[in-house]
Amino acid sequence: MNKVMTIIDHEMLWRRFGAAIDMLSDTLRDCPDVLWEKSLWEDQPDQWVAAGFSAFWYLGYHTLFWLDLYLTRAEGALLRLRNLT
Repeated sequence: MNKVMTIIDHEMLWRRFGAAIDMLSDTLRDCPDVLWEKSLWEDQPDQWVAAGFSAFWYLGYHTLFWLDLYLTRAEGALLRLRNLT
């Protein structure tokens, strides 16, 4: 692939990704208080995720945490958090 196509593809990808991040931001900011802690589904006894994971705020936190980690590649921060538990 030539350099011009790589630049165009990266710019197009970043615009789409940026738009998705903006949409996430809007969703978290505009969530009504009454829905912030509401579960989006019921916890199941055999679920593999933490109890309460279905709360809107928890899904937002989870998404932002991993987005930050993947964008900054700060694996060391994850190891430090793991040591706190």
